[in-house]
Amino acid sequence: MVGGEITSFVSECVKARNESLARLILHAKRLGADALIKVDFETSGTPAITIFSAYGTAVIVKPVEK
Repeated sequence: MVGGEITSFVSECVKARNESLARLILHAKRLGADALIKVDFETSGTPAITIFSAYGTAVIVKPVEK
């Protein structure tokens, strides 16, 4: 069989993605935000490393006055 899924690598990728999101949420909370919008994920790297990034816009939600 050629190819296939490397389950240990996939597991580590899921952990890294979740950690990048957790860090984004923590940073937004430290800024006083109560929501994140337009959250996106990006991966890049070299044959030796894989980099996971999460980014979005931290916002403070306020009710609309009528």
